[in-house]
Amino acid sequence: MKKILNIVAGLFLAVGVILLIATYVVHSNYEDFKSHADLVDAEIVDMTASHDNVRVLIAYEYDGKTYGPALLSGYSSSMYVGGTVEIYVDRENPSDFSWGSGMAQTILLILGLVFAGIGGGIFLVRAISGSGAKRLVKEGDKLVGKVENVSRNTAVEINGENPWVVV
Repeated sequence: MKKILNIVAGLFLAVGVILLIATYVVHSNYEDFKSHADLVDAEIVDMTASHDNVRVLIAYEYDGKTYGPALLSGYSSSMYVGGTVEIYVDRENPSDFSWGSGMAQTILLILGLVFAGIGGGIFLVRAISGSGAKRLVKEGDKLVGKVENVSRNTAVEINGENPWVVV
């Protein structure tokens, strides 16, 4: 049981750490892109909905040239045809843009913290509870006892077996 609990805790901790690393990478890439991009208002020119997806097409103007329609990589319930969204347009390649509300980064961060917290919490609780038993063996008082009788308790049955009674 201890081995399984260690494996589960290790898996939770590993998944949490991986998610936190992914959060850092996504955030770093987004901030790096923003550092060499300009903020531009893009117009929503079309929206089509299917049973599980909403496609949003935008058009924007940069340096006097119109780009689009281009597929936006996300959707918000506040969007509508004719509305605008702020996008970051790459200065060197204006057809390359990024739009992000930070929701993906927030979700990754929360999931990473939850998974790492569960895995780390299991390890921490096991370390704290295990240290008391080790301390007791190391610093506790030894008591000598005398076994007078060993028998089976036939009045009780656990998993088809009668438990031993030591007096």
